[in-house]
Amino acid sequence: MKKNVKYAVIILNYNTINDAIRAAESVIKNAKSDDYIICLADGASTKQYDRDLIKSIKIKNVVTVQLHKNDGYAKGNNRAIEFILSKYKPQYVVIM
Repeated sequence: MKKNVKYAVIILNYNTINDAIRAAESVIKNAKSDDYIICLADGASTKQYDRDLIKSIKIKNVVTVQLHKNDGYAKGNNRAIEFILSKYKPQYVVIM
């Protein structure tokens, strides 16, 4: 995957992985260019299905992050942003 992108989209998941995947697919479908990365971050879901599925996702321009605990919406997004900024150096970050 590219190391520098223009946009990074953060999608924080907690026990709603199917909704998070649909959101990622919508971004992919509507993107006007390929200059983005989507970060699906799992906030320590309690559903085993969510934890297993997020580990197995193989979608172009999508990376996954498993957070060790559920710190809530703001901290979860901040942790995902820290990850994305360190790996992909986007110009813009969008939180969905």
